[in-house]
Amino acid sequence: FLYATAVWERHGPVYLLKCGAVIAGAVVLLLLRGFSAWVECAHIPIFAVLAILIRLSFSASQRGLLITLLVAFAVGAVDEILQALHPERVFDLYDIGLNFVSAVLGLAAICPFLSRVKVSG
Repeated sequence: FLYATAVWERHGPVYLLKCGAVIAGAVVLLLLRGFSAWVECAHIPIFAVLAILIRLSFSASQRGLLITLLVAFAVGAVDEILQALHPERVFDLYDIGLNFVSAVLGLAAICPFLSRVKVSG
């Protein structure tokens, strides 16, 4: 609740609605796959944290955001391609989508606070 209040004060209700839409999209993706997909919930924190770490390594610009999304998508796609090569794993386009939505969730969680974070380097 405190997070939502801070985001509301800083960015307004439209931003919260966008975040809610992304979260709802992730839930819908999981529900469409059935209860067996709950095992894949690990994708959400993994790719959320990955996107946050990638985003922190770039400047706080729109270009940095685009690069972050592209790199997160590429990592998810390569992960699935490597799974296709393994005899005990399965390639699934759904997982690529879930990985990308998870990265967007991570960015949605951190973006309101990025202007406060100073990365030296």
